Amino acid sequence: MVRIGILACDAVREPLLGRHGDYPDMFERLLAPQLPAAHFVTYRVHEDEYPGAVTACDAYIISGSRSSVYESEPWIVKLAAYVGELYAAGCPIVGVCFGHQMLAHALGGRTERAQQGWGVGRYHNAILDAPDWMQPAPATFTLYFSHQDQVTALPPEGRLIARNGHCSHAMIEVGGRALGIQGHPEFTADFARELLLAKVVQLPAAVLEAALPGYEQTVDADVVAQWIAAYLCADSR
Repeated sequence: MVRIGILACDAVREPLLGRHGDYPDMFERLLAPQLPAAHFVTYRVHEDEYPGAVTACDAYIISGSRSSVYESEPWIVKLAAYVGELYAAGCPIVGVCFGHQMLAHALGGRTERAQQGWGVGRYHNAILDAPDWMQPAPATFTLYFSHQDQVTALPPEGRLIARNGHCSHAMIEVGGRALGIQGHPEFTADFARELLLAKVVQLPAAVLEAALPGYEQTVDADVVAQWIAAYLCADSR
């Protein structure tokens, strides 16, 4: 049985929590069809909850967050150091949104506030360099995005896999054992829409108006779930 640790970097608030569950619930729903025998364990790292050892799990997922990886909050600084430990130990890691940015930040790349502003809504991503584990490997894929920061420089061992018109580093891989995804495969259209309308963050009206129609269209979350499952299972990579 594969044991997957979910490093939760934020929490869903009510009333969205009651309707959609928390972020770890979303990842479990996304990946359970691909990894039916996996056991998921949540560690709320934003509340200083960590595994006893890096070997406590076979692989790790780092969730999104409203925080920025370059902030000096103690929990963020501690998480960056922990990501370095996981990477050095050879643990497979998948980071999503904030988690994606944290991989770049912690492993020698750079994450910054995006000069072009918020990236919110449904985006088409062009695959530039498809790794062997990326099966199927279409030319493009779609996901819902919600981010104000983005990766602007790869770590030394980094590889650019995909980009879109707003985000130059939409998917990256570092050293063959850390995968970063800026979009949110774990978000349903309903949750993504309600999150924006709940005004958890204040978006310019024009950005919100442009983003909302995208939630009427489907995304390739199931395909991305296959990639994540393959990446988390070492014998599949």
